Amino acid sequence: MIMKLKSNTAVKVTAVILLFLTCAGTFLSAFLCFIMTYFNSYLDGGLELKSTALHMLISRNYYTMDEYLEAVYSGNEEVKDYYFREILNPNKTNLRFYISDGENNYIASNADKDSFTELDTFSRTFKEYIDETEIYVEKTFGTSIEAYSFINEYKNREGFEVTDYYIESEESEENGVFTARVYGCDVKKTKLCVSLGIDSELPAKDIFYFADSAIERAVTLRYSLIWSAVIFAFLSTVIFVFIMCTAGHKTGKDGIYIGYLDRIPFDILTGVLVLLAILPAVIIYSVYDTGVSVFIFCVSLIFWFLILLEFFWTLAVRVKSRNVFKNTVIYMCLRLAYRFLKKLAGLIGFTFRNLPVCWKAVLIYGALTIFELLVMSSGSMIGLFILIKIMIFAAIVYVSSALKRLQRGGEELASGNAAYIVDTRRMPRILAAHARNLNNISKGLRHAVDEQTKSERMKAELVTNVSHDIKTPLTSIVNYVDILKREGLNSARAPEYLEILAKQSARLKKLTEDLIELSKASTGNISANIENTNLGVLLSQAMGEYEEKFNARKLEIILKLSDENSYVMADGQLLWRVIDNLMNNINKYALEGTRVYISALSKDNLTDITFRNISANAIDVPENELTERFVRGDLSRTTEGSGLGLSIAKNLTEIQGGRFRINTDADLFKVTLTFASGKSEVQDIVENPQPESRSFRTDQTVQIYDSGNEAEEHRNS
Repeated sequence: MIMKLKSNTAVKVTAVILLFLTCAGTFLSAFLCFIMTYFNSYLDGGLELKSTALHMLISRNYYTMDEYLEAVYSGNEEVKDYYFREILNPNKTNLRFYISDGENNYIASNADKDSFTELDTFSRTFKEYIDETEIYVEKTFGTSIEAYSFINEYKNREGFEVTDYYIESEESEENGVFTARVYGCDVKKTKLCVSLGIDSELPAKDIFYFADSAIERAVTLRYSLIWSAVIFAFLSTVIFVFIMCTAGHKTGKDGIYIGYLDRIPFDILTGVLVLLAILPAVIIYSVYDTGVSVFIFCVSLIFWFLILLEFFWTLAVRVKSRNVFKNTVIYMCLRLAYRFLKKLAGLIGFTFRNLPVCWKAVLIYGALTIFELLVMSSGSMIGLFILIKIMIFAAIVYVSSALKRLQRGGEELASGNAAYIVDTRRMPRILAAHARNLNNISKGLRHAVDEQTKSERMKAELVTNVSHDIKTPLTSIVNYVDILKREGLNSARAPEYLEILAKQSARLKKLTEDLIELSKASTGNISANIENTNLGVLLSQAMGEYEEKFNARKLEIILKLSDENSYVMADGQLLWRVIDNLMNNINKYALEGTRVYISALSKDNLTDITFRNISANAIDVPENELTERFVRGDLSRTTEGSGLGLSIAKNLTEIQGGRFRINTDADLFKVTLTFASGKSEVQDIVENPQPESRSFRTDQTVQIYDSGNEAEEHRNS
């Protein structure tokens, strides 16, 4: 259920919308709480906040008053009446103004003069002198006299004050051009003063009225805004965590799905997102209209939210896929530089390692000489002499101690102490390599001694075991031949004696054949014809051959094949002999009334053929010794057999290029044969028909019928 929610696109879109709404609520609530705190609204009930907000709104109307003053000063009654009727009408706005000259003489107002000046009705007022009335006049004349006359005209004009002037000239042979510029201002206009205020009763429903109402509402809810910010922040965090958990999950896709944006190097994507985030800020800064700026800012908030969400989304996907730092241009450059430096260092090291020892000494001495020359050029003769001598002394002691260890190692080896190991720690590379060679010689000697000892022990055991295994049937044959000589062939027990003689002769023959076969397999005198071999046919034939023997011991075989036409690269005859030896081993040593599991599973162009059974006797022989000659699962050698079967099977498997492994766990005995998988070609197996009225229980698709005279249903898993 949770995985479906993570992969559902509709759930993700809904979560993004809810996250935007909760983030907007968090931002708005936190911003209002900050404003309330900054203007002490939690202490004074919002008085300072109201005063500041209304004062800002008043200042915005200064430009309207400036245009109105222009109409008043110029005598444009039409514009003056329009402003007073439509914009500054006391019935349409709560803004009140009072205009006076420099001597505080009344000029114009939309409120009662006395009440305005006494500030009884108006709770917030401010004054602004008109200082943007400087004018600039420019005119071109043919002579400088005319240009100076133009400037003097403005200097002598009543009510106008010249603040600056100058004349530029461009003269030629034919005529001259003089440009006069005059800067100044109207004295009367600069002395005008406008006072603005707000009617505290707020009779008109204008921007001042709605601003005051909004602030009053916010101040009333100022404590609720704190809880609102906390709740919205908690919801935003929960939804954000959920969205990050859904990152990388897609319907119909297993594991982490990496999209197109997630494949872009992380540092490049971050840079692009930062540039996209800066773009709306540049647009807002370049727009002068307040309404348009507010609209663009609101749209930009959504844009910034999406950019930030995309950044964290792709970061979550990269973290889940463990590809944050590796998928960056910085990592790629560092990796490239590392590879280059590694190859360069390897080339230098390879060159140095392959130099003769004398050349290495020459290079080291040359480097030391260059260092000595560099230090001598600085004038530090005494210090250099002492430093070099200390370095040479340390090098001599270092090398001498290593040579002493090598000498001790050679002496120990010469005295026959093959267990001595030369310590290679803190030894020069060249001498350490020589020490490792000495250690390898020591290991080789120990291994050779161990192998020689083992070989001698096995020779002794071989003689003992062969003598015992040959003597037992041979003694029986000699004894029963003597009995037959005495009693004659007409004796009543003669048939029993002849049967025993036949059995012991067959046993002796089998032992002789096993010895010859083992000798050939061990010396490599058997050639293998490797080809595609149908494993299913071989296993079914083997079970058919041993059906009667297994039924007699109440052994149930469970066969499991990965494919009915499973092929391996092997010699069919040799593989049959290996399987025959293993089946014979199971028949001899498996516990009666148990199951025998045979499986052939293919993976990675290899096929494992496994034989598992429960041993009747405790397996008290190590796994690595079970394939030795004349070794049985019981050291007491009370069971029948020569102990050569597993050894022969191992040698024949290795001749075919396979691998033979034995594993034991308590009474569980397991043999695994590993061969290269062959091509699954459709072949006609008529020449290898399955025996009728035979079946064994199967776990998969191979159908081999159950044995016995009773018909049973075919069982397939």
